[in-house]
Amino acid sequence: APYKLRQEFLLLGSIPGLIEKLNDRLANHPDDRTGWTLLGKLYLAQGQAELAKYAFQQAHIGSSSEDNKN
Repeated sequence: APYKLRQEFLLLGSIPGLIEKLNDRLANHPDDRTGWTLLGKLYLAQGQAELAKYAFQQAHIGSSSEDNKN
């Protein structure tokens, strides 16, 4: 399902709420590169550089595994 961040933000009312929801989604879909990238950007917006770095690394790992499938 596509991400509807604006609607989610309005519903949850905060970036930490979005982060929590996205982490829940990624627990079930760890190969979701878009999700990891969004999570990294949200962590950066919160000043959490180490968590952002981890999320971006996960997005890159997902990208590498996709490249190997083709």
